[in-house]
Amino acid sequence: MKTIKVILSIIFLAFLLSAAAESYAQVEQKPPATPPTPTTPLAEAVKLYKAGLYQEAIDALVQLGNKAKDRTERIKTQIYLGYTYFTIDNKEEAEQAVKNGIAARPDAEINDKTLFSEIDGFVPDFVKFFKAIKNATMGSVYIESVPSGAAVYIDNAKAGVTPLTTALAYQKYSLKFVKWGYSAKKMDLDFKKNDPGNIKLNLNEGRKHWKSFLQSALLMAGFSFLIGSI
Repeated sequence: MKTIKVILSIIFLAFLLSAAAESYAQVEQKPPATPPTPTTPLAEAVKLYKAGLYQEAIDALVQLGNKAKDRTERIKTQIYLGYTYFTIDNKEEAEQAVKNGIAARPDAEINDKTLFSEIDGFVPDFVKFFKAIKNATMGSVYIESVPSGAAVYIDNAKAGVTPLTTALAYQKYSLKFVKWGYSAKKMDLDFKKNDPGNIKLNLNEGRKHWKSFLQSALLMAGFSFLIGSI
């Protein structure tokens, strides 16, 4: 009798373990919950465009453009704004918005899906429109210094180290050259379409000025983003 009870207990325990294992397996097979996709004011403005609410999209993009804090934000809002104007056949406003975007980030390309990730791509006619404006409003500038190796800041944003070639829109800029042991120099550039696009600057060595030493020290310490404010 005791043997039968033991056998029945073992069978019952095995049944419970099997049921528990099956339940656990079902829980494990459930796919993880997908977190909600974070939204941004720019994405919301693009949604208005996709919904055909073009004037609402324009109003939202204009406000975002006025608040944009960096070059990437400015070009995205301006290009989407230009695209919206282009869609409603307002070519004049579209051209101005595209020019503003190009001026913010001359290096950006219209087919950069990482940059313009809020849409699935621009229509071919707008791509041609963008490229035509970019070719007409931008040029290449070669910048060198004597001696070479000077950090170049264009409108307080680091462009690179001399010698360098960079693409710029045809407009006015403020340039600054900084090199350890040399006096920092500033110059204004009014870049126009027919300009040769060559800049050469001689740096003065050994000038004892606190600004020069401070700028050089910031450069060496890795705080180059502070140089433009000095």
